[in-house]
Amino acid sequence: MNQSAVLDAIRQLVYNRFYDDTSGHNYDHMIRVSKMSTYIAKQEGLDPFLAEVIALTHDFYDDKLVDNVLASKNDLINHLKQLEFSEETITCIIDAIDVISFRHHRTATTLLQQVVKDSDRLDAIGAMGVIRTIQYGTTHQRPIEDTMQHFDDKLFHLKDLLHTATAKKIAEKRHQLMRDFYEAYYEERDFLY
Repeated sequence: MNQSAVLDAIRQLVYNRFYDDTSGHNYDHMIRVSKMSTYIAKQEGLDPFLAEVIALTHDFYDDKLVDNVLASKNDLINHLKQLEFSEETITCIIDAIDVISFRHHRTATTLLQQVVKDSDRLDAIGAMGVIRTIQYGTTHQRPIEDTMQHFDDKLFHLKDLLHTATAKKIAEKRHQLMRDFYEAYYEERDFLY
């Protein structure tokens, strides 16, 4: 298997599916998560190839983004078969994707799963996390107060849910930036200066 060619094919597949997403789950999000997964995998002593594949495809059948989860999941499996992944490797990829979502509360039991889950969570905090939260709220026509509530409900908890030492270190600065934004928003809203 030519890993470079496989990754190029997967990037094209993901681009075609997500290039026009406005909810914070666009192609750029997939690329950021894949780059972070590659970085963390290397830091944690893991071969980065499967981490990158999983990261690129991790939202392919997310129920927030697709109408038919099962059809989208089968579509991804068929693409992976065409790229000559073994049944065992496809199962590994699908199992990892299935534990990434924050909403489904599933535990990442392998280092590979933890690397990609951490990478996705890192993209939900910091400057990109703030932008993506606002994008998601705007796309779904949520009032700004509901969007800001998302920081308390989810985003401020992510730093403490990370698995790898590498991700935990990266999260410190991102968490603080997000906290500073949140506090500044309420100061400005309430004119507390």
